[in-house]
Amino acid sequence: MRAGLHLSGRGAARFSLIKRALLRSVSRRNWSRTARCDQLKEQKEQIKLQRRKRLWQKRRSPINGVGLFAALPIRAGTPIIEFKGRVISWEEGALMLLRGANHVIKFDANHDLDARPQWSPAGHVNHGCFPNCAIKKKRGGLWLISMRPIEQGEELLIDYDFDLGEEFGPCRCGHPRCRGLMLRKKDWPKLRRLMSKVSKQYSDKYKTV
Repeated sequence: MRAGLHLSGRGAARFSLIKRALLRSVSRRNWSRTARCDQLKEQKEQIKLQRRKRLWQKRRSPINGVGLFAALPIRAGTPIIEFKGRVISWEEGALMLLRGANHVIKFDANHDLDARPQWSPAGHVNHGCFPNCAIKKKRGGLWLISMRPIEQGEELLIDYDFDLGEEFGPCRCGHPRCRGLMLRKKDWPKLRRLMSKVSKQYSDKYKTV
């Protein structure tokens, strides 16, 4: 059996110094590897973002002002562009919507995102009653995601989904089954009841004249 190595005095001190130097060297190598991995990941993300930019282009829209269009054929479920902007309280967002803003998006339970076009090209996306895209949370941000395959040159559309308490306007999406207003589907029965009530009030008023 081999006897254990016993060091004392200067030998022990020297061994301790060598051991520390080796540990530092290994630690530096590990840190260097981690830093390189992080750098490579960041570079890959940048390349992905650059490629993603080629999926859309900005130009005049027959629906309204400037819109976003598919620069290439896009598969279903593809992240196309991230909505950038200012995270605001939902109270401020509600006030902006009442004043007619159409670039306020729900960010989480307590906050909205002010994604006006000067901060994010994604803010140019127009409303369509039968949209080909949706806004979804991804990697901590809000992204425009394709809901179905989209042909090159097709305009990218989302449903603005305004409710009765917001400043909704007429829809010009041009779809054969266009709803006529940028109002969410579940509020239409409520709107019809209100219109019927107003119509009856006017009818009764003119009967008594």
